[in-house]
Amino acid sequence: PGQTGGSGDAASARCRSAFLLQEETLRRCREDEEKRSDITNHFQETLEEIQAQIELHSGRNDKLRQENANLNDKLENLMSQYERESTYIHAVMSSCDCR
Repeated sequence: PGQTGGSGDAASARCRSAFLLQEETLRRCREDEEKRSDITNHFQETLEEIQAQIELHSGRNDKLRQENANLNDKLENLMSQYERESTYIHAVMSSCDCR
């Protein structure tokens, strides 16, 4: 009778140990999953912030590119106007022979 009880106690202890191990494993799995979820959420938030910055800077870059093109056109017009006026003044000075 004593051995059967001892054998049963050992089996019961092994079952309790296995159950506790299983519970610990499940707890660790839940913790790991929570950590993965937190990391994934943080990564997603970071990507969204980067995307917003890219869109903001892209818009600014487009605006600056257009302003540069407009300024380039104005500069080319001013240079043409200067050339025409310079040619005209040179022609007038030559025809008057004003020295």
